[in-house]
Amino acid sequence: MDEHSNHSKYFFLFCFLLLIVASIFVIHKYLIAIGGAIILAYIFYPLYRRLHTIIHNRSLAALTLSLLLVLVTLIPIIFAANALVGESVHFFQSVNSLEGTDLTDKITNLLGDNFNVNYYLRELLNKFSLYVANSTSNFILSFPQKLLNGFIMVFIMYYLFKEGREFIAELKAWLPLRRQYKDLMTEQFDQVVYAVLYGTVVTAFIQGFVGMIGLWVFGVDSPVLLGLLMILLAMLPFVGPAIVWLPAAILKVMEGDNVNGIGLLIYGLLIVSTVDNIIRPKLIGMKSKVHPVVVLLGVLGGLSAFGLLGVIIGPLLLAIALEFFKIYLRDQDSPFS
Repeated sequence: MDEHSNHSKYFFLFCFLLLIVASIFVIHKYLIAIGGAIILAYIFYPLYRRLHTIIHNRSLAALTLSLLLVLVTLIPIIFAANALVGESVHFFQSVNSLEGTDLTDKITNLLGDNFNVNYYLRELLNKFSLYVANSTSNFILSFPQKLLNGFIMVFIMYYLFKEGREFIAELKAWLPLRRQYKDLMTEQFDQVVYAVLYGTVVTAFIQGFVGMIGLWVFGVDSPVLLGLLMILLAMLPFVGPAIVWLPAAILKVMEGDNVNGIGLLIYGLLIVSTVDNIIRPKLIGMKSKVHPVVVLLGVLGGLSAFGLLGVIIGPLLLAIALEFFKIYLRDQDSPFS
């Protein structure tokens, strides 16, 4: 009878693991959307509770907040895209007008007649234009999938707002840990998520403000508008404020304003592009009580593994892994105790 019970137990575990693997295979394309929905719902759940005191219908309150979050996300993206398109057009027009200018003549005289500045400038522009066209084409082709992921995220977020309390209670009940450790995990989760959010937003504002000062000092037009754009771009990994200050610096050099152009280039590389790597880990570390080294590794590794959401998922995974390790050491005879 015991042997039969063991066989049944192992068969059940095998089927359970097989179903888990099969389920992950089915939804693996939407794991980022699912993770994003869970994180956003967790972050904005206190706002949902306040909204629920005004809109007493849970479904209507959840739907209202979900749609508001979509609008709040889309409006800055549309603003940033519109500003980037305007700056790109200005950049290309400025570069196209450089043919035959004093700058190109000076470079030709310096390097000799065999070096055709205009030819290489055109080649560079053509390659850059081809890159932009390919990137745009890839984005358009993948847009239906991105739209579907966005719908899935909003759909899951709606139900997490509506049924989040029950979901959290069941999740805590499923965790095979002592009560104090469950509370510790919840507290750590809270600290890391809100610390990353706080650190990302504050760092973006600091980085944008520092960039705005650089644009103003080195004589770039519309420094306030471009500074606001840098704040938005600073919240997006793999993009960042460099997409604003770098073309501005290149234009300054091409227009013959070498002092401001080179000055802005050095300022951007040494100050604007490095301030986030110094400030963000410290801010997140102070708020989450996690060491800045762990935060930095979590952010960089998370970005590589999960994309944009990795900014939150990476530090969160490392912080929780460390807590599990601490729990293990507390309950084991360890030479480190």
